[in-house]
Amino acid sequence: KFTSVNIIKNNLSIIKHTETIKNDYDYVLVAVIAPLVETRSHAKKIFGKKYYEIYTFCSLETLIRRDTKNLYKKAEKKILNNLIGFNSTIKYQKSRYKTVKVDTEKFNLNQSIRIIKNAINI
Repeated sequence: KFTSVNIIKNNLSIIKHTETIKNDYDYVLVAVIAPLVETRSHAKKIFGKKYYEIYTFCSLETLIRRDTKNLYKKAEKKILNNLIGFNSTIKYQKSRYKTVKVDTEKFNLNQSIRIIKNAINI
């Protein structure tokens, strides 16, 4: 269930795991829906200058078309409630930090990767 409490708990768990593996890699890219400033601020505190927020977005129609888990179909049928970005009472809170923004509808995969790499200087 996509409640604020569950989202925070999940995001903090991901941050904790990432913290344990960060020294094993040059870069760790974590793909997660993190709509709440609280957890992103916590990640920034943990990772400092090595923390980057990458905000990927596209239209709802494209998102539904790309949905391999059929979450949006379940949300449309009211089988799944409070799906972030669709029928959720939880809204995305704007970042307090510089964010790399990538419109995945406008840019293909290679272009998106280039945008991210340029933004984080790799």
